[in-house]
Amino acid sequence: MKRRYPVTVLLLVLCVFTGIAKDDVAQRRADLEHDVAEFHQQVEQLEFARYLARTALLSPEPADHRANTSAIQGFLDPGATDENRTGPGLIRWIQEVSTNDQLLMAVWPSKRESFLRNHEQIATYLSLASQVCEEILRKPESNGGPDLHLQQLYAYLTVALGTVADPFSLAGLADSDALLPTEIRWLTPGDSVEEAVQAIAPNGVIFLDEGEYPVSDVVIDKSIWLARSPFAKKQVRLIGLRERPVLRLQGEGTDIELSHLTITYGRIGVQMDGGVSSFISDCMIRENRLTGIVASATAIATLVDTQIRSNYTSGIRCQDSSKLFLLNCHISFNGFAGSLSPGQGIRISDQASISIQDSLLVGNRGYGIYANGNASVSILESLIRYHQHSGIHVQQSTHLNVVSNYIALNGYADLSSFNPDCFLEQSGMWNPDLAFRGELTGAGNITYNYADGPRLCLGDLELPPDFITVETGENTPW
Repeated sequence: MKRRYPVTVLLLVLCVFTGIAKDDVAQRRADLEHDVAEFHQQVEQLEFARYLARTALLSPEPADHRANTSAIQGFLDPGATDENRTGPGLIRWIQEVSTNDQLLMAVWPSKRESFLRNHEQIATYLSLASQVCEEILRKPESNGGPDLHLQQLYAYLTVALGTVADPFSLAGLADSDALLPTEIRWLTPGDSVEEAVQAIAPNGVIFLDEGEYPVSDVVIDKSIWLARSPFAKKQVRLIGLRERPVLRLQGEGTDIELSHLTITYGRIGVQMDGGVSSFISDCMIRENRLTGIVASATAIATLVDTQIRSNYTSGIRCQDSSKLFLLNCHISFNGFAGSLSPGQGIRISDQASISIQDSLLVGNRGYGIYANGNASVSILESLIRYHQHSGIHVQQSTHLNVVSNYIALNGYADLSSFNPDCFLEQSGMWNPDLAFRGELTGAGNITYNYADGPRLCLGDLELPPDFITVETGENTPW
């Protein structure tokens, strides 16, 4: 016979486990904040070590050379100068950073890959600096004298540290704020995202716990990172109002990052203005009333591992002199709801430019990519299919470069331009100002084996050699 527990007992057990889970998250948050603070402290020690090297290099006194070198070695490898000293030292610390998964959660997404790639170089230069310290302390007058060794020591520490202007030119850590936030704020559903954005210091991060956050036209005009908490397991949804953008990114020279967010139900999901620079990773931008992303003025944005889908008129709109780079993104099923004119996965115009790589454009109403004005479009190793009108459509002075893409099974044409022959056949309307007079380059593209050959609508435009081929093999993605 099964034992039946009273409801009160079950509730008590549930409360205990819930309390333990909350305590665990609180402890993990505290540990993360500690690791971030330690990182900044270690970088400050490295900066001081370089200062000591420079001071010794400028001093004519041999005693200063030895004293400063001994202090630097104490920072690099504490046990090398004093057996009683404890602590990891800069060399062991930087070697262990790449295995600290908790710390890596707080590295800015745009810098994480380069930091993991460079930290081994940093450790190498610090080890070389330590070897030079040993030489100076053991034989201060040999092999060219202390000045040569001090020059080497200062050079190794400088390379390891880098410069604030370009901290990643070799392997630098100088601008640690570019790697890890200076401030961390934690939000839970019910907290105001707008108030947190206004209150946080530049180069800070706002981590949101899983759940829904009402957001309407929140202006971000300073360099911050807005992201799902690294300890959250479910979605974070920023839910807007239909008449306003959800997020508005702006500010000349600001670097704003968004990661692991679902941005939905605004007039526009993310609007980027002015000279803002944005990095958007692992986000879902969907079901916004007009467009998922609008980039205007001189905005620059990189989108990585992001889905933009089911927005009502277009997925992305890139205009003015803005620049976008997309890597491994999915742009799909945009332009279907409430739109009388054909929608687009991506619409680019004016002097704007966009580079698309390893991405999927599928099933957008109207066009996959629609380009006019003096826009520049580059597409590499992507899949473009199942659009009602054309996979790619170009007008006016657009420059289009397409290399090694699969482009097939689009409704009217896989690739089309505004020209009198096929456009009149399609709609009966003609405007010579829109005629394509730009440039088409590329090679190695593959299309479906249609009965009548590649489905192109380019008028009398001549294609570059090897621009597109038909493939019938089993490895094609259709």
